[in-house]
Amino acid sequence: MGGGKRSDGTTAADIHTLSGHVSNPGSHLSARYARTGAAADLDRAVEVTGEAVRITPTDSPELPGYLSNLGSHLSSRYGRTGAAADLDRAVEVTEEAVRITPADSPNLPGRLNNLGNPLSSRYERSGAAADL
Repeated sequence: MGGGKRSDGTTAADIHTLSGHVSNPGSHLSARYARTGAAADLDRAVEVTGEAVRITPTDSPELPGYLSNLGSHLSSRYGRTGAAADLDRAVEVTEEAVRITPADSPNLPGRLNNLGNPLSSRYERSGAAADL
């Protein structure tokens, strides 16, 4: 992507800034959900963090963190609603976060731990040995 402009006039720096502005409210909403239990906050956290993932370039160093956060929000929503689709999506996006996190990143252990949570929940739900 470099420092040049895209066809829509945005630069990589513009997208990096925008995706951060979109992702940050997701973390705040998730924290507020943890305090208040308001499901609307958790739903909105999933929505805005998903948007941050969508607009972040695939080569951005921020993308693994956004994916990991999205997985955590989806796991929380699964815990509230029991919706298997949220659990499956949590596993999917958190696996992607782990896959694209550099092996020498100090964030890799936390992301692996974050992946273990929905995998454990899915195993409890389905009994599928592949999730162990």
